[in-house]
Amino acid sequence: MVTKTRSKGQKRHSRRGRPRIEGKLREPNGRLSRAKDPAVRVALEARARHTGLSIAQAADPRAENYLGRLAMLGREEGLGHDQYAAAIKFLEIRNDYHRSLLSPGAYYETTGLRFGVDNIEEYAAWCRRVRRRYTAALKAVQEAQFDNGHENLYAALQYVIIDGLELLHLLGATRMVLNALHRHFQRQISGHKKNNWFVRHNISLAGMAVSAKHNYEG
Repeated sequence: MVTKTRSKGQKRHSRRGRPRIEGKLREPNGRLSRAKDPAVRVALEARARHTGLSIAQAADPRAENYLGRLAMLGREEGLGHDQYAAAIKFLEIRNDYHRSLLSPGAYYETTGLRFGVDNIEEYAAWCRRVRRRYTAALKAVQEAQFDNGHENLYAALQYVIIDGLELLHLLGATRMVLNALHRHFQRQISGHKKNNWFVRHNISLAGMAVSAKHNYEG
């Protein structure tokens, strides 16, 4: 009879206790769920039935809302990655705008940042900054609406992007809005990098213009 022996290295790397049972739902404390229909499973099945997704797809955090589900479909049937990212960015800017107004409908996440009498100027500067960003984003949508008069971009912005309503007939307009916002955010990033380069090198744009004028006239 041949007996198998383990080396010390194998013993050291072997797991202690009973082997983990895979593919089972667990309670928050890690114990196997003893419920016949665990709450998480029931919620996922309900979402899958409502959206037509599989259980695995329903477990994706993006499946919680219509924009996320469009992103899961991809660019051909839903939204591309850049379009979805533009939607998330716009919603963050919009939320910051409502926070600056102390709107009760805004989401006030815990960031560790606290404003008070000691830094009221910093808070006022932040408010001005987020309001400018929100106004600029809306201006980009307005310009896109002028260029696409046959589509109701404002309806797509309000009902699909902000309210999260599942309105398939506004998918085309939603894509147009998000394309405009993506271009707007990309221009902001490019402009910010350009300005930072001049600041880092201590170069004045106005001074360069004056210098160029003198050189041309000379």
